[in-house]
Amino acid sequence: MKFADLVAKVRRFRIVKTAVVGLTATAVDLLTLTVLVQFVGFGPRVANVPALVLGVSVQFWGNRCYVFEAQAGHLWKQLAGFIAIELGSVGLIALSFHFAVALIPLHYIYVRLICTTCVFFLFSYPMWHLNFLPWGKNSAIDPS
Repeated sequence: MKFADLVAKVRRFRIVKTAVVGLTATAVDLLTLTVLVQFVGFGPRVANVPALVLGVSVQFWGNRCYVFEAQAGHLWKQLAGFIAIELGSVGLIALSFHFAVALIPLHYIYVRLICTTCVFFLFSYPMWHLNFLPWGKNSAIDPS
């Protein structure tokens, strides 16, 4: 097996692990939102915040411990970096959606999915590498 083939396998595996974490975080977010609204009696606006926080927490810990296996890194630096990346992602999604929804003749949900996917692959995922895999032994140079 060539080195390039091995690198490609690792990259595919990491992106699959990222997808698993993302889907799990989304499920936790939506399940929490549903439980708080349907069973606890919170209004959707009030329930939204704890649901988002729980979902983002799953995303952070999943990326740190499962996707990038970066438990040896400095927790608070990784958390601060992750929060900054997520804030940047939200801003980029909002900005790209603002323009794209007027330019792309699709339903707004599809436009939102396109914008979110583009921001994920062009910004969030590469930045997570820099956040969880510092330069050095497990270098972030690998852009998988």
